[in-house]
Amino acid sequence: MEPFALTGEYIHREPRLSYNSIFWVFAYNTISEYELGTEYTLCKDWQVFGKYGSVAYGDDHSNRITFGGSMKYASASFSWNTGYGGELAALSANAGYPLLNNTVTPTIMAGYAQYKLSEGTPLIDALSLGVGAVYRPIPVFLLDMQVQWLRNKVYNNDVRLFLRGSYLLSEPLNIL
Repeated sequence: MEPFALTGEYIHREPRLSYNSIFWVFAYNTISEYELGTEYTLCKDWQVFGKYGSVAYGDDHSNRITFGGSMKYASASFSWNTGYGGELAALSANAGYPLLNNTVTPTIMAGYAQYKLSEGTPLIDALSLGVGAVYRPIPVFLLDMQVQWLRNKVYNNDVRLFLRGSYLLSEPLNIL
């Protein structure tokens, strides 16, 4: 089954909050989640995938179907969720291309979703766009910057800037 891969995941969360803390006032339920999927490699740099997942929140549950594809520098996917959390259909795509011997990688992403939180409510549209860059001066250190824009019923024009730095702690610092 060389070009095929099967995936599976199961998560069970049972929160244990001690009494006499602020977290005791929140309602927490046991959550069981599983996801099954398949991936198919079309050629060296092209893959397609499909997944089905379900989350059980006590007596309620949600279902999720996702399919998409990826290549060496870009990916796209479609996801459809129904159940306890409402209804959501989303399409997303992203791309990044390494430059200067993998020192700088500009990125771009876009997403569109239609959702409704409960039966009988209208569908709400959401559009998001983002651009960014990853700067990796040495292989174990990187700086990541991203600007995201969102437009939906709640946020007409919401712009956010994200900055992140990472260092692989398994590497010696060589400061001294």
